[in-house]
Amino acid sequence: MVVANAVNLTLDDLLRELRYRRWTLYRWGEAEDPALLAGVFRWCTARQVDVLLLRRNGSGNAYRAPLFRERDLFTPPTVLWEYYCESALWTLRAIMSLPAPSDPSAPMLMYPPCGECRLPGDLPTPTVIRPLGML
Repeated sequence: MVVANAVNLTLDDLLRELRYRRWTLYRWGEAEDPALLAGVFRWCTARQVDVLLLRRNGSGNAYRAPLFRERDLFTPPTVLWEYYCESALWTLRAIMSLPAPSDPSAPMLMYPPCGECRLPGDLPTPTVIRPLGML
């Protein structure tokens, strides 16, 4: 049996894993050169969302937030956890390793998010890429 070495996983490999784990992807701009790519996972049992934002410059940030209103998805008033890095790959790894909300080690303290948790105001309407098997 061959076990994949996690160090050798690429950004594309991890984005495929997000789709496998049933994340919804949002793309602003063209597929070949998006201005911004976001991934969202809604925890239905906890009314929380995990959000990943990957920027054109290669940086990324991620956060877990309580979901009070759908319109707050990309502009959360509070977060439970957040991460920012100049590397989109490390940001993706961070959000994928976050424990589920039901786990005792999951973050629970709410606080105001940093400015990186907000989308720029000049983005076009996104293309939504739903997980396989969803309507």
